[in-house]
Amino acid sequence: MTELKAIADQPTTPKHTPQLSIKLGDLDSNFKTLHFEHVDLVDDEGTLEGEQATLDQHDDDVAVLAVQIQQLLAVREAVSVSRDRKVLSRKLRKRRNYY
Repeated sequence: MTELKAIADQPTTPKHTPQLSIKLGDLDSNFKTLHFEHVDLVDDEGTLEGEQATLDQHDDDVAVLAVQIQQLLAVREAVSVSRDRKVLSRKLRKRRNYY
């Protein structure tokens, strides 16, 4: 999770956003699998409450990262649309000048 948080702040992140989303899902799934295996071995009620707090914090962190990834995807799509418009506009100008 710490690795994903660090990656999200890098300037090249928008082009890697889909991979980040997949990686976040995989890390979330792996964490929960291991966490629940650990919880199955715990008998103490106080420890179980602490483990629930850990899981809640994990879910909050994943939700924040998921929102950030969605925002990066939106930026990526907006940049792509903008770039496509510029290319089309340039092609239209060239064709107008040709005829």
